[in-house]
Amino acid sequence: GRLGLMFYDDFTWGANAIDPPYHPVCDGGQVMFAELQISFQVANDDPNQPPAANLLLQNHPNPFNPETRIGFELSARAPARLAIYDLKGRLVKVLAEGEFGLGAHGIVWDGTDSDGKAVSSGVYLYCLESGGRREIRRMALLK
Repeated sequence: GRLGLMFYDDFTWGANAIDPPYHPVCDGGQVMFAELQISFQVANDDPNQPPAANLLLQNHPNPFNPETRIGFELSARAPARLAIYDLKGRLVKVLAEGEFGLGAHGIVWDGTDSDGKAVSSGVYLYCLESGGRREIRRMALLK
């Protein structure tokens, strides 16, 4: 959509009512106009058109101890999987797997593996898979 903004700068209106006048010439001021183009991403129900990209956010805090929050956004309702891997590519833990709605989501990782055991300090990868796409980011656990 478009948003139109109009600014009216009139130093003379009412300025001559005071003595001495703020602005001695009654010129009517000036009008300024600006137009702002705004684009909004909307959910798409057309199965033939690919969904817009998912957005995997940087975890916070990073580095972390003992836990961190991982945020992601989906452009449409879709199955998604968020998993943690070590730097050798081994699966540490699946944090979330299932159907997620349109919009923002947040998952907390407490620094444990799939058996509930605390993992060691180091750099880990977290991966979001959804809609045939995969996004990966790094995070650091410091103990």
